[in-house]
Amino acid sequence: MTAVLPFFDFDSIDDWNPFLSETLSGIVPIEAIMQSQSTPPEYIEDARDLVIRNIRVDKKRLYGAVESWLCERPFRAYHGTRLFPDELNSIQQKGLVPTTIQDRVNRTKRVLQEHPDWNQLRLRFEPALHEFLNKHHQKVRAGQVHLTISRGGVTHGFNHYLVYGAEFDQRFIQLLTAQGRADIMKRGTTPYLLTFEMPGDVAVDRMIAYANKFAAIRNGEPFDLIRKLIGHWAWKQFFPEFSSGTQEEDLGLVFYEIVRPEWLVRAEEIQI
Repeated sequence: MTAVLPFFDFDSIDDWNPFLSETLSGIVPIEAIMQSQSTPPEYIEDARDLVIRNIRVDKKRLYGAVESWLCERPFRAYHGTRLFPDELNSIQQKGLVPTTIQDRVNRTKRVLQEHPDWNQLRLRFEPALHEFLNKHHQKVRAGQVHLTISRGGVTHGFNHYLVYGAEFDQRFIQLLTAQGRADIMKRGTTPYLLTFEMPGDVAVDRMIAYANKFAAIRNGEPFDLIRKLIGHWAWKQFFPEFSSGTQEEDLGLVFYEIVRPEWLVRAEEIQI
């Protein structure tokens, strides 16, 4: 009986590489591709292209096989943010809920009301909010929850969410204070890395939603994780010591509904 990968975690290539290799064994002649190269590829993208552009590889079949492979197993995704104790409890009980603009405004006020300069800041609050929404309306993630595929990405590559909190908070507080003092939003909050484990087909659907949101799928090409997976897998064949976690990838999943509380497998306080 073939072993089953318990869950897919992008950063843990040593865990998933053997299983993906098995799936691709009848589709990609990887040994022949490697032997045809006088020197190894210089970049991960080069290794990917050696596979995708090989005349013996049916790209449609390849992309379909990788997508099906992802759909068949639980998928881990991550969310980094700063939380008040009651917010952490709410996520554990109710899940990660898409917030409205008013939710973000109320939370910003909650933090600022404890600030020694609040009496001055509150006079500028409403005018600054109006200016902010006019300038950044398209960048406000109202009604959405964003997760990402890489723990290393959240904790190192783009850790500003752990340092300063939500993007709305970061941008608005910088406008309000006119001094770039986004560290104000740290007050009373703790940085947490939330790890979710969901059905693979749900994750694939939300990654496609994310790609469509940013018009990232064009000309019949697959969503970006498939191309990343092929590249990292191919690179691993050339360089067995390679670890995908070192790449700190930023590939997102977007939810327009609650990320279910039963999918939360860990809420980890991060020292940063």
